[in-house]
Amino acid sequence: MSILAQLKSIEPQTTKANILVTGRSGTGKTTLAGTLPGRTLLLQVAGKEYGAETAMAQAKVNGNVLDSIALSSLSDFIKVATELKLDTVYDNVYVDSLSGLTFLAADDPEIAQMLQVKKPGANPFVGYSRIQAEIDKVHKAFSELLYAPSKKPKNIIFSLAIEPKLDASGLPAEISPVMMGRASYSVFTRPAPTILVLATKNTETGTERVMLTSNVGPYIARVNGLLDAVNPKMIEPNLATLFTLIAKEVV
Repeated sequence: MSILAQLKSIEPQTTKANILVTGRSGTGKTTLAGTLPGRTLLLQVAGKEYGAETAMAQAKVNGNVLDSIALSSLSDFIKVATELKLDTVYDNVYVDSLSGLTFLAADDPEIAQMLQVKKPGANPFVGYSRIQAEIDKVHKAFSELLYAPSKKPKNIIFSLAIEPKLDASGLPAEISPVMMGRASYSVFTRPAPTILVLATKNTETGTERVMLTSNVGPYIARVNGLLDAVNPKMIEPNLATLFTLIAKEVV
């Protein structure tokens, strides 16, 4: 078969969304899981991420279903991802969060030993590299759920806490991930075709939570498949609204 013939025979592998949700602490990243339409599995890093109850309350208000599990090891996250390949119940998986996963990786005794600079045999650089390698394994395991042969492909959403560095005028000049290690922000944003930023803005009636769908200053945001001309750039913090927007433009 010729190359062009092969190209014509290719079918889209998935219609599911691969999303990274970023935002400062307290902007509602976990709560956002409750806005996902259908049935969602919220996976949290035990002892490091909280807010599942708020997400469940949000799901109830929105007429959605959300189940939550707290996991205490990276291997448990990978095991769940493997089990989900045969699952036919869940529409979405929300992993909360990449930040927590880096701290979980750093708890591994071998990696923790590397990170202790003053101890014999320690090598922080190798330790940080190991953390990123372990996170990549988790990310890959869940990303495979977007496609067949997963029995029921799912929307996959990861969250990541970020912290802006302010310039002399008090405006955000640079964004850094909240994590254990030294990876750049781009390491986390590169694999996700859709990136959202949860933020707050001041209005006449007080502070309002918003969701950025396009770059604003140093904040990276984009929606895969959505042209700039039709990107509203700022919407309510509701993933159902995002899915409706994407579906409308695709049609």
